Amino acid sequence: MYEGDIATLEMRDLLLDQAEYDETVYRCRILKHQKDSEDIYLVLENDSLQNILRDAVYECRIVDQSAPVACKGMIRNRCVNEDGNVLHFRIEAGFYEINIK
Repeated sequence: MYEGDIATLEMRDLLLDQAEYDETVYRCRILKHQKDSEDIYLVLENDSLQNILRDAVYECRIVDQSAPVACKGMIRNRCVNEDGNVLHFRIEAGFYEINIK
């Protein structure tokens, strides 16, 4: 559904007190969207996987749509493979439209 689209990831909530809040907006490309399991696989562009915390809630904005959408969720896994730096993002709060003025 969103394969190939550009997305951004931005931290919205931190689950661990010891971790530091990150205000960086990370640019990604959507590798795969599994609608039935609410998983999105993202390729992180120009950043290190170590910068992405697994103990945080992120907002994922899909910006290549005529009506941009966003969702909230958590990173379930991070790995490097032939596609690049891959993030497994699990949607926890479904898609909603972004009103851009």
